[in-house]
Amino acid sequence: MAIVLQFPSVEDRRRRSSAAEMDRARRDWTVLAHYDRDAAASAMTEFYRLWFAAAERHGHFEQTRPSDSE
Repeated sequence: MAIVLQFPSVEDRRRRSSAAEMDRARRDWTVLAHYDRDAAASAMTEFYRLWFAAAERHGHFEQTRPSDSE
């Protein structure tokens, strides 16, 4: 009997890595907000940079051109 190993696809690994980065940035932001507002601001900036990059990869910011009928 053979053992079958199934590795996650490249897309799956990228998605998990992206989610882990965003979670780490969000956690840093919320923890630092109670101690150091300047550090929290930079952590918040990093979180939103990652969030917008992920949204852009998924096509949420595609520009649509108005049709001629509008």
